[in-house]
Amino acid sequence: TPRLRSLDAFRGFDIVLMFFVNLSAADLAFPQWFEHAGWNKGLHGQWLADYVFPWFLFIVGCSIPFSMASGRGSAQTPSTRILAALRRALLIYALGILIWMAKSAKDSVAWGDGGFIAKPGTAITWNTLLHWDILPLIALGYFLGVCIYHLPKLAWWLIAAAILIGKWIILPDLNATAGLTRAAWVASRTDLDHSIRAFDFLPGHFGNFLGTSLTQGLPATATVVLGMLAGHWLRAGSASFSPSAASISNSAHASSTATSSTTKVRRALILLSAGTIATLIAIAWASPSLGKLPISKDFFTSTYVLLSAGTATIALALFYLALDALELRAWQWTLCAAAVICGFLGFTLLKTDGVATELTARWSTTLALSSLAAILLAAAAFQKSRAPSAPATAPFLTAYGTNALAIYIVAELTWTLFWMHWRITAPGSLGGQHAFSALSLWLAEAASPLATLFTSDTHPPTAANLARGLGSWLATATYIALYFTLAAYLYRRKIFIKV
Repeated sequence: TPRLRSLDAFRGFDIVLMFFVNLSAADLAFPQWFEHAGWNKGLHGQWLADYVFPWFLFIVGCSIPFSMASGRGSAQTPSTRILAALRRALLIYALGILIWMAKSAKDSVAWGDGGFIAKPGTAITWNTLLHWDILPLIALGYFLGVCIYHLPKLAWWLIAAAILIGKWIILPDLNATAGLTRAAWVASRTDLDHSIRAFDFLPGHFGNFLGTSLTQGLPATATVVLGMLAGHWLRAGSASFSPSAASISNSAHASSTATSSTTKVRRALILLSAGTIATLIAIAWASPSLGKLPISKDFFTSTYVLLSAGTATIALALFYLALDALELRAWQWTLCAAAVICGFLGFTLLKTDGVATELTARWSTTLALSSLAAILLAAAAFQKSRAPSAPATAPFLTAYGTNALAIYIVAELTWTLFWMHWRITAPGSLGGQHAFSALSLWLAEAASPLATLFTSDTHPPTAANLARGLGSWLATATYIALYFTLAAYLYRRKIFIKV
């Protein structure tokens, strides 16, 4: 089975999106909806950052049919595959705990009250090993997904549906949380989801560890299974038409290739329709007048799973349509990316209400994304002049996607041990700042002349605020570019680190 360029590109896109939203804590630079919705005054919701984790779970699920039925996996027995998946899951879990130790044990800072405030570290104990975070939940979802893969396809649907319906049943009426503070509501909880997650009858942290594996781990697994269904659908389409040039004539090969392309387009459109339907069902399910189940990452609600999987299916279908089915030429694909950026830019501009800090974020976002769109268009023209008929590629995303987990682990550890640990002199009288803050401030200083061209003394945003916003955007771009350097080096050397 040929490797899907779309799957690598989508995986890379999710990693870049993760970097992007992880660095968007500066309110002056980024619109609020770039972050996690969180409690949101009891209204919950799903903002940009809330898509990253479930999309990665979905991509893990998409990859399972390819890894199980291709290469070494195709020659292994089910028990051998499951044991290999267990070993890999335990390694991923251990790496997740390593990242958690690095984050929790050291003194650090957190963003609050308009600046960074001290955040004392937490001592490492045996209970530290029992913690469900990003990588541990991915490990659990991956292992259970491999086990479910070996069941009949009907069981995939039934298991996903059972998890979603079961989660819906055990959750309380989250609509009742609107307007309440989280602490006050949590203190009065007596619902079944809370009881299962606590499991008070077990000693120490074991109860919460086991309970969370059910209330959070099973919805994560449902996301993986929905990804498996999408991956199985795409793999079947790719495997059905792989003609051998040695066994057919040139004319027959051309005819078969055309048939293959038509079939792939049809499958992409069906997948796109399925994702749209799942997304609409999730929105209806979350409606206060219909399903009454708000979308919430914190509670890993069924609507959160379904909306995440639905939007992931739409994104994957678009990547597949552009890169694997239609095989748009490189310069055309770059133009498509530029159009998406411009559309995203327009959406950002719709949300301003005149508040000074929000205007700063809109101006910063406008300038940053306009510059990115211009760069993409310039790259499109350059690619077209060099190779008008080049095959469809997304090298920036593919380089990230082929070593996504390794890049993520390196980035998380260096963020804790370098970017938010080392202190570097900042401009003016600001003194020593953590490395990323210092980088942002120095870039803001460099952007000050540009900021004065777009501001005035009588209307917000001020030149200083806009410069700070541009500094944050430039620091984010620098951060992403640095890790792309590592990703590109590994990709060019054909070094693929399989965790």
